[in-house]
Amino acid sequence: MYISIAIATTIFLVVVFYFYIKNEPKIKGPETTQIKLEPKITPEPKAVIYNLQTHELKYWIYNSKELDHYNSMSLYRLTVVNNLWMNEPYHSRVFFIIKKLDEDILFIKSHNTGVKVANIRNNANKIVKVINYKVVSVLEILFYIFDKNIKKISSFRQKDAQKLTLAIFVFVVSKSKHFEGFDTIDVSRVLLNDYRKIKDVNSIVEMIERKEKQLLFIEKSFLYALENMQSHPYSDYGQELKFIVSKKLPEKNLLTI
Repeated sequence: MYISIAIATTIFLVVVFYFYIKNEPKIKGPETTQIKLEPKITPEPKAVIYNLQTHELKYWIYNSKELDHYNSMSLYRLTVVNNLWMNEPYHSRVFFIIKKLDEDILFIKSHNTGVKVANIRNNANKIVKVINYKVVSVLEILFYIFDKNIKKISSFRQKDAQKLTLAIFVFVVSKSKHFEGFDTIDVSRVLLNDYRKIKDVNSIVEMIERKEKQLLFIEKSFLYALENMQSHPYSDYGQELKFIVSKKLPEKNLLTI
């Protein structure tokens, strides 16, 4: 009997333990966030298909036929057209200067000239003194400077390169016989007048005259041109040379370049 009671008790305890284990609350560990790592996919750039440019591009420019001299036409191409520097007021101001130099041939006394003085009788039957020497055309000097150095000039930011271009015009013209006795500020007023960046241009002219290292190539080219360019005979009667400025410009034309 006692054995039966022991067996029954054992079975009861086993059953109770089983149900205890089965229904025991589970202890959860700390929750973790799972991140799905994917390779970064860089979208391929879309192909851009351009239409074939078959027609000639046209720009609003001044007709070079308005100029009489080859050096004038070449100067216009070097300082405006070739670099597509057609922004205003730069474009029109450069053409204005070139056209004026094309109309009135300015010159500078050659460094390789001798001087001969003669007394002659003029139309009024008076004896006048004439000084003969050789000169170099300002147009030819400017063409040489820009033709040789346009790559250096255009290596600056466009707005600075354009100011430098105008400064070169002022610097060279100020050395001419027409502006003998005038300083570069006076020449700048004549050539640039109401140009809005005239102060900046004048500052660059001063840098050229001070022989600033980065602009030294301009004076070197200027001096080389005076010594090596073709010179022309000139007779100086001591008369004042006038430089009359006209603000009227021709109309631009839509032309291919």
